[in-house]
Amino acid sequence: MDAIARAAGVSKPVVYDCFANKDELFKALFQREEKRVLEEVRRALPEGATAEGAEPAIAEGMTAFLRAVAEAPDAYRVVLLGEGGMNASVARRIRAGRRQQVELAAEAAKTRLDPHDKMDERDARFFGETLVGIGEAGARAMLEGPDEWTPEALGPRLAKVVVASLPR
Repeated sequence: MDAIARAAGVSKPVVYDCFANKDELFKALFQREEKRVLEEVRRALPEGATAEGAEPAIAEGMTAFLRAVAEAPDAYRVVLLGEGGMNASVARRIRAGRRQQVELAAEAAKTRLDPHDKMDERDARFFGETLVGIGEAGARAMLEGPDEWTPEALGPRLAKVVVASLPR
């Protein structure tokens, strides 16, 4: 809380006026970032796209997600690298948010990439896990080597891997 107060240029009591404790602060942070990420996933997959036609959209979604990471690296260091004194409550919140992202990606695969209803639940779930996992791997690469990757360079590369995971 001291570090947050310093970074915000306010006193610690001001931070406590907004958030009763560290758990509440992390909860607000995760809700904000989850909402932003989930909206990017929704926009990433156009209705009725083929696997091949989805690649540019997935690349755009991955790039947008990586831009969000680049714009808020400290938040994502907590989520993806475990920095910042994470406790069990925070870890549970991160896992719940990740499950929600996987479910949304699986749903998008079934409804947007599979207009003829050929993808089973298992394949859709695998796509969701792949999309989220590869996005997380890309974000970690950026956070750990910020001078090595840009969202614009990494997003399209990640999309190729995601599209390769789609059942054909």
